[in-house]
Amino acid sequence: MKYFFVLLCFFLLGIAQAAEKIVLQNKFVRLELDRNNFALLQMRDLVRKVKFLKKNGGSLFALALWDPDHPTVETKPPAWYATRAAKYLKGDQAKSFRYSLFRKRNKQILTLNYYGIPEGKGTVDVKVTVILPDNSSLFKWRFSMNNRTSLKLYQLNFPIMRGLASNVPNSENTDYMAVPVYSGRKIKSPRTKRCANQGLNDYPSAGSSLQMLAYVDGQGGGLYLASYDPKGYRKTFIANPMASKQSFYWHLCHYGDSNRSGTWMLPYSIICGPFQGDWYDAAKIYRKQFASKVWTPLYKRKDIAPWFRDLSVWFQGNDWKKDSRMEKFTNRLVTLRNLLGENYGFHWYIWQKYIAHDYKYPDYFPARPGFKEAVKKAQANGIHVMPYTNMHLFGKDTTQWEAWKGAEMAIRDPDGSITKGGAIKNMVPMCLGDSRWRNYYVDIERQLVKDYHVDALYLDELYCFPNFCFAKNHGHPSFGGDYAAVGARDILKKIRALKVWGIKRAVTVGEQMGEVYMEGCDGLLNAHVDQPPTSIPMFQVVNSDNTTEIGNFINKAEIKSKDTFMSNVGFSFVRGRQLGWFNFDQFDLTKPQFSWQLNKLKEFCKTRRAGQPFLFFGEFLRTPDLSNVPRADYRVQTWLSGFKKKPVYQEPVVLAECYRSPQGEIGIILTNRTDKDHTINIPWNTKDWGLAVGTNITRSDYLNGNWTEGAVQPLPKELSITIPAYSPMIVKLTQAK
Repeated sequence: MKYFFVLLCFFLLGIAQAAEKIVLQNKFVRLELDRNNFALLQMRDLVRKVKFLKKNGGSLFALALWDPDHPTVETKPPAWYATRAAKYLKGDQAKSFRYSLFRKRNKQILTLNYYGIPEGKGTVDVKVTVILPDNSSLFKWRFSMNNRTSLKLYQLNFPIMRGLASNVPNSENTDYMAVPVYSGRKIKSPRTKRCANQGLNDYPSAGSSLQMLAYVDGQGGGLYLASYDPKGYRKTFIANPMASKQSFYWHLCHYGDSNRSGTWMLPYSIICGPFQGDWYDAAKIYRKQFASKVWTPLYKRKDIAPWFRDLSVWFQGNDWKKDSRMEKFTNRLVTLRNLLGENYGFHWYIWQKYIAHDYKYPDYFPARPGFKEAVKKAQANGIHVMPYTNMHLFGKDTTQWEAWKGAEMAIRDPDGSITKGGAIKNMVPMCLGDSRWRNYYVDIERQLVKDYHVDALYLDELYCFPNFCFAKNHGHPSFGGDYAAVGARDILKKIRALKVWGIKRAVTVGEQMGEVYMEGCDGLLNAHVDQPPTSIPMFQVVNSDNTTEIGNFINKAEIKSKDTFMSNVGFSFVRGRQLGWFNFDQFDLTKPQFSWQLNKLKEFCKTRRAGQPFLFFGEFLRTPDLSNVPRADYRVQTWLSGFKKKPVYQEPVVLAECYRSPQGEIGIILTNRTDKDHTINIPWNTKDWGLAVGTNITRSDYLNGNWTEGAVQPLPKELSITIPAYSPMIVKLTQAK
């Protein structure tokens, strides 16, 4: 009897505890919230039987309200954080809480209503909606509010999740955060290291190429966090350790896009929940659920210039010392074209009248003497010219500053002053939300095409400018919103529609990696931001077939080493980039001492063109398992460190990546970066590459300028590949009919 009484007590206690929880659950995942204040209690992966909260996660959101009409010194913030003058409100401050949980079709919908969050004489009501489809482990989070205070929305942090970490044994030694900075980075030990903070993960900007994070426990799964926002509202991903160093917290910072009070809804959904796999699987979730529904793959686009599609290599540089050297410089460009035997793209700096870089923009015209004739001669010899222009900077010492009323278009800080962020050499950044600046900039590009007949236009700082604008006369909401992305897309759209292109198709190229402008840009130049071989290809896994990447900077000192040259060019090649962005002033392939590099570059160019279905149009798949391949030093000097850092990595002697063409063929892209022949064995990855072992396939290898004749054979468990010293190679596998 006593034993029965004890069991009954435990049973009743369990009922009482369960009654204090709100539970949203399907066969994959379980979310638990405190019924009294909606605090996050637990998130469980039911498939792996893993818990992801070490402690109570607290309020799901925090609001910052402010008065934009009366800014003070204290209210002039670092652009991405709310100020001391802003009033913080949290969900657990509400006077009352009500929720509802119901089913609709194939999903459960939980609504959390927070009533009467106090601020001064007013209050704020908030509604959080959490949606769980029956066939998914990922929750969709939505936020709306009714602001009845005298203050305006400055910032929303949502959804806030504290105390996160996997409870799988030893995961504290194997976990990492996958962060899409440039291609991507793996940051180990997120419980103790800052992973994503202000500036580094602003979106859209140079910092973040995708709007997602993935926490991976290294034991088969993790947590996924993403926003599905095709318009490109400004936001910041935050992920940092808790004070205990035993777990971490993460959330998104969303910025106020309206100066009015009243109702406001977050204009996109947040997706968060457990997933199976690693960073690659998280990136494929983002691709399947978001990117593939928004962006048009290259093989479906009709607006890509054929010359750009077929281009293999880029050079960049200028002859800036004397006007009289323009003709000599152009002759060298033509000589290079003849020696290379390839049409190439030339990114032309310092073509403008002042013959100086980052100086008195946008006073470009007339171009320096001889430029028009140089463009004509270059094009006649198979060189595609792309001059440099800057999308933002405006010199206060130019004649246009007064004539165009540059001060009225400049980005403004909260106190109304012209921002100093991004200023350089007496030039200040203009706001892309201002239609006047957009029209001026489009006119500059129109003149370049009309008067100088260039092949492509380079829009510097397309992705890399994260400044907020607090101006009230630019036709956009002060502070947050999507106006910068909308403005940039408007510029790109107008440039591509210019009638002065004539029968030529417009080609536009922007700086840095990112997705929000992909359909307006043919190429994304990331030459100096993604050099280390340890970067993970998150961006490529999502978008390799939606855009074209260009280049990887190589320093003059690195060219002389054959191993370093092959490592650098080979890395670009296997990652799918158009090659080069070689500095013509430093890397003069017309000189006899570079004949070996010239011949190798020829080989790479031909191999890239042979692999076009993979390297231009193909989907990037999981990197082949190279764990059994010997390793050797991989040296790289990084642009961003001013070449002061010269790290040495231990990387496989053969670099390799895998792609799937639109026709379903699998391509293994390889580079042997050493002076020895290597035979490597790559385990076949049916899960990520498709095709079961034993399936009849036709294998054909591209090497030394030729495809081998394919023969039908069963797909083996391991692909044996012999690749000669210092060589690029393609292995193409097609399912036999």
